[in-house]
Amino acid sequence: MTSVAQGEPAWTTYHRDAERSGDDPDATEPIAPVLAWHTPSLGAPIWGQPLVLGSHVYVATVGDEIYELNASTGAIEWQQSAGTPVPAEELPCGDIKPTVGIVSTPVIDTSTDAIYAVADTWDASTKEAEHMLEGFNLQTGERVLSTPVDPPGVDPETLLQRSALNLDKGDIVFGFGGNDFSCSEELAPIVAAPALGGAARFWQSHSVLPTTAGGMWATSGAAVAGSGNIYAATANPLPSADEPITEYDYSDSVIQLSLGDFVSAPAVEPLTQSGWFEPPDWEYLSNNDRDLGSAGSELLPGGILFQAGKEGTGFLIDEATMSSGAAAVFSHEVCAGQGSFGGDSYAESTIYIPCTNGVQALAYDESARTFTPLWQGPAGAFGSPILSGGLVWVVATGGFIGGGETLYGLDPATGAPTYTETLPSPVADHFASPSAAGGRLFVATGCSVTAYQISQSPYGGSGSSGKTPTTAECSPYTSQSEEGPDTTAHEESTVAAPGKGGTDTASGASTSGSASSSTADSPAPTTHSSMAPPSPPSLPPLLLHTRLLHATSSGHVQLTLRCPSPSSPCRGTVTLRWEFAVTGGRGRHRARHVIFTTLARASFGPTHGDFTVRLHLDRSAGTDLRRHHNRLTLQVVITSPGGKTRRVAAVLR
Repeated sequence: MTSVAQGEPAWTTYHRDAERSGDDPDATEPIAPVLAWHTPSLGAPIWGQPLVLGSHVYVATVGDEIYELNASTGAIEWQQSAGTPVPAEELPCGDIKPTVGIVSTPVIDTSTDAIYAVADTWDASTKEAEHMLEGFNLQTGERVLSTPVDPPGVDPETLLQRSALNLDKGDIVFGFGGNDFSCSEELAPIVAAPALGGAARFWQSHSVLPTTAGGMWATSGAAVAGSGNIYAATANPLPSADEPITEYDYSDSVIQLSLGDFVSAPAVEPLTQSGWFEPPDWEYLSNNDRDLGSAGSELLPGGILFQAGKEGTGFLIDEATMSSGAAAVFSHEVCAGQGSFGGDSYAESTIYIPCTNGVQALAYDESARTFTPLWQGPAGAFGSPILSGGLVWVVATGGFIGGGETLYGLDPATGAPTYTETLPSPVADHFASPSAAGGRLFVATGCSVTAYQISQSPYGGSGSSGKTPTTAECSPYTSQSEEGPDTTAHEESTVAAPGKGGTDTASGASTSGSASSSTADSPAPTTHSSMAPPSPPSLPPLLLHTRLLHATSSGHVQLTLRCPSPSSPCRGTVTLRWEFAVTGGRGRHRARHVIFTTLARASFGPTHGDFTVRLHLDRSAGTDLRRHHNRLTLQVVITSPGGKTRRVAAVLR
């Protein structure tokens, strides 16, 4: 854990400390939130959490820029480039736009007086991507480290470095995942790299062919205990099209690692781990895209860690028994059976976890080694929670769509909103989380940073002033998301089964008009505080249980959906669209077009709870699937009357 001068405001890693507590001790004299400052655009969206040390705030953008801001005014104190970001259109898949640069939350090491970030960089002359661990001096912004961190033999264009960085005994620890549901079947490792320079080392799941195993993509990254043990929650593997996964490979697990478990060439060197936790339904999770690692591990008092994932079950795991792969000491339903994505927080015997249906509080009994659900917050409070000034702060991120504009301050005893703030501009990250230090709360709001004063502050000042950013204005939310509006210009081709064109039934394919390109404008800065609870937020839209779909030999595809409303039945249509890219032209006239081909459509409802929809692919769709090695990248378009249309990235095998 980073050492910090006594009394100095500090939030130097994701959720403040290496254990990921998310608990800010500074805001001891809370006040009603006041908008302190809101920066102009910093040129590109910010997906990571702002970091704080003393009177400075640090943020990084997907444009590969790092900024030091004045915590009192938001003025830029220095700005440095970590490289040239990768143009989104150059990647085989992904949902981060317009470029992929620094996506994860950096880390500050006060022992080296530097901030470290992983930058996805692009060489336009060779058209090659490379991930670099970059370090910058906190005082001057001077570059002090530049280390390649891509695993040997893996194509960097297939990897996304989204999990937050952490520190462990002089090494920087982080994980790789796949770009937007792994458009390649290559393994994504966990990485340890020396902060003072030296080659990176790797650990990865033990892939059992013909499957390949997932990496670590949860935004909170690995947690590190005071002992130096690393706890990483891994993602699901990718099963083959023809046979389910049956042999355990350390994916969909919690892995306990020491720095000695990392090797230079993980594909050929023996792999070991200090311990592991295998969930009892591992085989089901792995075959149904139910990642245990959709959220990071939370370290609790008593040598226990908490872990939840997509399946809606929370586990308490004894760190001391992981060397033998022991079972959890306790498990219970969380999130009302829905998923947890992002990072947890912990304070005063209570665990606060993000849920797709609203943040939840769990009472932790250290002596009994159990937990009890206490409350669940507003359904729109989707982001990862933190604690500051006696409240639980969480962003309504807009769910998997992103673009949320609401910040909640919740009563830790009841979950009821004490304050509701309308953010000056929408957030970009689906799993956004604020940070807090020195009596202020900091939120990455799209391409900008917003600060609220929530307690008597040692900073002083209350307005934005100072140096103007040198970068151009940008729209904070312009990407086509995992589950959101399609904002990418594209063409549409339709393949209809004989006699079935234009139908809205479960058999055959149907036509669908192409969407036009659109760009969301930032709303005018506004803020609103209220001691009274806000109007109840609208219920979340329909949820797709898994993004890994299977076609039977007869061409049938079965989806499982969830209707989140306990009172109103759901009805609508589901459309499967094959997404592929075509590149044409030469030199500066070279252009990439995204083509969507509708494969099938089916109606559903009215219905409640979990339900299945069966679609039938036409003969040409089956031919396309075989021609592309039994793997097609899809959009699942879910439409319901009066509700939001959701476009979910998926893979058909």
